[in-house]
Amino acid sequence: MNQMIRKAQLDDAEAIQNLILLYTEDGQMLYRSLEEIRHNIPTFLVCEKDGQLVGVCSLKIDWKPLMEVRSLAVHPHYNRRGIGTALVKECIEEALEASAETLFVLTYATSLFSKLGFEVVEKISLPLKIWNDCQTCLHRENCDETAMSLSLKPLKISRLRNIPLHESPEVLY
Repeated sequence: MNQMIRKAQLDDAEAIQNLILLYTEDGQMLYRSLEEIRHNIPTFLVCEKDGQLVGVCSLKIDWKPLMEVRSLAVHPHYNRRGIGTALVKECIEEALEASAETLFVLTYATSLFSKLGFEVVEKISLPLKIWNDCQTCLHRENCDETAMSLSLKPLKISRLRNIPLHESPEVLY
């Protein structure tokens, strides 16, 4: 089985929305309109397996030096196969290239992000997120997602020392 992570293209928009919709119906993820996905297509990464879109993730870069991993969705038939991890690792790489200092996420998948070095933080430490996306969420008053962040400074230092990301002592993979 061939698996490939790549930048999303405009004709992936409907498949991206379909994956996101799998998780919006039960409130695990914010709804994204097709128009919003098309408008933000350059921010999306997709995982394609045997010609089918099986995973998606977006990297919001509007708040440099703070960036957000969002809309991480893996088709339920492909859960626990490393697709989410691979997508988040690619987001980390892109954030490093974009000179971000911190990457954050609001998530229910705390174990996935923990193993990639993210740490739990207070939601109040993310005011831009709270005042933007959270205002449209059905659960905004009773949010039970966990806010997590990853400082990219140690990763930048390891890159300067030519230590591959997966061997960096600061991050557990």
